[in-house]
Amino acid sequence: MKNLTAAKKGLLIGVIMIVASFLIFYIKGNFENNLQYIVYFLYVGGIVWTLFEYKKNTDALPRLKYYLHKVLSILL
Repeated sequence: MKNLTAAKKGLLIGVIMIVASFLIFYIKGNFENNLQYIVYFLYVGGIVWTLFEYKKNTDALPRLKYYLHKVLSILL
């Protein structure tokens, strides 16, 4: 799973979310129940997964701090 780009991760999580939605609809017959939170959990989990992989593969934090410092210095 080393060659997963952000787009591939998004596609994978999207397919899993669709399958989970179909299963919830098949089991309950509608989406008016608390099982729908499973799909939200998958969505947030996919975002967190991508952010952790991004941080692990790059040194993004110093660049982010520099960028925010520049933006704040311009605004203030």
